[in-house]
Amino acid sequence: MPLRSARLPFVLLASVALAGCDDVALLDVGSGGEVLVAADAAGLCPLTADASEHPRHLFWVSADGERVRRLTARPRPLSWPRALGSGALWIEERSRLVVRAQEGEPRILYRSRKHLHQPAVSPDGRWIAVQEAQRLGTSGRLLLLNLEGSVLGRFERALLGHAFTREGRLAFLRSRDERNEPFASGPGEVALFDPDRGVEQVLFRGVVPGATCLEPASNGRLVALLPLEGAEGPLGLALLSSARRGARRGQTGAFDFWPSLDARSERILFTRSDPSQPEAFGELRLAPVARPGASTALNTPGPVASPRWLSPQRIAFITRDGHLVLQDIDGQKRKDLTDRLRAAYASEESR
Repeated sequence: MPLRSARLPFVLLASVALAGCDDVALLDVGSGGEVLVAADAAGLCPLTADASEHPRHLFWVSADGERVRRLTARPRPLSWPRALGSGALWIEERSRLVVRAQEGEPRILYRSRKHLHQPAVSPDGRWIAVQEAQRLGTSGRLLLLNLEGSVLGRFERALLGHAFTREGRLAFLRSRDERNEPFASGPGEVALFDPDRGVEQVLFRGVVPGATCLEPASNGRLVALLPLEGAEGPLGLALLSSARRGARRGQTGAFDFWPSLDARSERILFTRSDPSQPEAFGELRLAPVARPGASTALNTPGPVASPRWLSPQRIAFITRDGHLVLQDIDGQKRKDLTDRLRAAYASEESR
C-alpha cells in the first residue's frame, strides 16, 4: 500500500525541551555496544549552540574503548550520528543527510534548503525519519525516507523527539494549535504512523508545552518524558502503549532530559538540571521504569549529557567539557577516550 502524506498541525518547541533534543547530538550506540561519536581535532565532543558548524571526524569506538575506526574521509561540520546496521548516517553542514555503508563511500541521501534535525532509523533499517525546520525550536516538518532517499511521508507541525517503535511504527509529537513562535508550543499529542500500511492514529492527547524525547521500549510501549495535563511538576514520565490508546503516568522530577532505556526496558537513565537554568548537562540519574520517582544519582565526573546504555552494566556519556566517557553503572572502570580520539584524528589526518 503506498504511503500517504499526512498533514498535521504546526509545531513549536518549548525552550526547556531544547536541552534534551537538540541539533548537536554527537553520540549513538550500535547494536553490539560500540559507540558512534563525532569528535574534533582535540578529541572532544562539545555540545554548544554552534557545535554543528565545527569540523569533525566520525568514529566507531569498540565497546571496551580499545579500538577506534574513522568513518569520514575529511573533517566536516557534522552532527546527529546514527548507527545504521554496521554503517552510519549523519547530518552534514546542517542541511544534508549523509549515509555510509560499512564498506562503501558516503553518499548524500537528502538535501534540504532548511536545517535537518534528529534523524531516527527504524529497527529493520528500512526507514529514516528526520525533522526539517528553518531553525531549531521552531515549527518543522517530519520526513519519512527510504534508503534511496525518496520521501515517502511528510508530517507537518511535528516536534523533535520522534522515534520508531520496536515494531517499526513512527511515533512523534505534534502541536495542536496554530501559533508560530520560537520556543513555545500549545497543547499537543503523540501520534503513530505505520509505514507499511499508511495508517496514522493518535496515541495520546493532553501533552502540554515542554515535551521532550520519545524512547521505544522492548515490550512495545513508548517511554517519554512528557509534561502531561494533571501531572505534578513541569515534567513527568509517561508509559505510552503503542498498541492501544492510553498511558500510565509516573513522576520523575522537574527538568529531566535525555531518557535512555536499557535493553529490557526495566531501567531508565536521564539527566536532571537546575530548574533555574535548565540545560543539556545535568546530574545523571537511574530509575526503575515501574517506579520513576525512585531515582538515584550516579557517580560521574560532574554534569553529563546524552547518556547511553552499552550493556546492562556499562554506559557512555559526554561531560560538560566535551569528553567521551565509558564507565560501569556504579562509576567504576571509568575510561576517558579523549586522548584516544585525538590520536586517531591526528594519525588519520597525517596520511
